[in-house]
Amino acid sequence: MEVTVNGARVGLTGRLRDYPARVDTLVLRRLRTRVGPRLAAHMQDLVSGRLLNVRTGQGRRSISWRIERSALGNALLVGADLSLAPYMRIQDMGGLIVPKRSAHLTIPVGEAVTARGVARFTARELISSPGSFGFQGTFVHREIIFGRRKAEITPLFVLKKSVRITPVRFRRRTLTSQRAWVRSEVRTAVRSGLKRSGT
Repeated sequence: MEVTVNGARVGLTGRLRDYPARVDTLVLRRLRTRVGPRLAAHMQDLVSGRLLNVRTGQGRRSISWRIERSALGNALLVGADLSLAPYMRIQDMGGLIVPKRSAHLTIPVGEAVTARGVARFTARELISSPGSFGFQGTFVHREIIFGRRKAEITPLFVLKKSVRITPVRFRRRTLTSQRAWVRSEVRTAVRSGLKRSGT
């Protein structure tokens, strides 16, 4: 039996046939009832203001866990469901964001964002209908899109060719801080299974 969390070995290792079925059952139960939920909760805590600012909470809600079984053993996978929050991969691992459909990324600032940093509208929406957002018009100066109200101008979007995201490593930090506890949990389940099996 080999127990891994995100590919890192965390428990006693040996061939599956060397352990009684009872051990495998208890280890799986321990992974399901204690280890998976605790690692996911720890990861959610990290992305809820400690390492990342919370805007909508979608990143936190995307954190989940599951167990995959194969002939080689049990793998507990903990991380972000990228179908819910695709941006969590680059937040975790870092990388370069470049525009896909235009020459620039448009980073909302000032009145274009809520207090939590969520965009109120897009640059395209603003330019196509400035009146919908309380502006008479827009213009670009030094890579900033401004909204115009009478004699007042307001910066709303910064234009960037690319943005580099610094990795926060919430998965690695979780595994590093929880590894000893996970090993202890797995060993406890193995010992209990061996004892109940009379081995």
